[in-house]
Amino acid sequence: MTMSKTPGEIRKMSTELWDKKTTEIFLDVDKDNEIPNVSLWDKIKEEFPEFDDGVKVDRVGDWDEFAKHMHDYIGQFTTVKYGQGEDGDDFDLMKVTNPRECVWNIIKYGLRLYKDKGKTNDLEKICHYAQMAVTLSKGDLTKVGITTVKEGL
Repeated sequence: MTMSKTPGEIRKMSTELWDKKTTEIFLDVDKDNEIPNVSLWDKIKEEFPEFDDGVKVDRVGDWDEFAKHMHDYIGQFTTVKYGQGEDGDDFDLMKVTNPRECVWNIIKYGLRLYKDKGKTNDLEKICHYAQMAVTLSKGDLTKVGITTVKEGL
């Protein structure tokens, strides 16, 4: 009888394999600072064929699509639950939220996902809290704990 592994065991095994193999690949590709004719990505695809799924990455296009999803999610769920100044009261819980509280909530939902206890919409909540942290900090990212800023950003 074969015992199935828990998600945590699978994650640990895949992380250990990934760390071992990518270290070997990096060392092989960058041996004596000579870059061979094979790219690092080609080596990774060779060792981990499951990563070569043929999907082309379009980070900006993907983000635009995700932003539309977030727009719909916030409109459908968040504003209904937490307000948006309806009924002339002009109250929204976001007005009394500290940017650091957003960081705490990102950690809270991230840990829930990491522990395999995630719930529907946890990723949306993380993304929304990241947006709220930036918005509430009004450009002063030290309010969310960012103390090192790259030039030009």
